[in-house]
Amino acid sequence: MRKKSGFTFVEQAIVLVPEFKMVVHKLEQQVTLRGQSRSTLQNYIRRIALFVIHFGKLPPED
Repeated sequence: MRKKSGFTFVEQAIVLVPEFKMVVHKLEQQVTLRGQSRSTLQNYIRRIALFVIHFGKLPPED
C-alpha cells in the first residue's frame, strides 16, 4: 500500500473553503438517489475540488 504523502485535493478544498464539505454531502445524496456508482461520486467531488482550489471559492449554483 502507498504511503499518503499529503492532503488530497478534496481535503485541500475543504480546508480552503469549509462550505465545500456541505457540497460533498449534498452530492453524495444526489448520486445515491440516481443509483450512480461510488466511482462516479468520487470523480465528481474531485473535479469540483480542483475548481475550488483554483478559484478559492465554490462554483455558483444554478
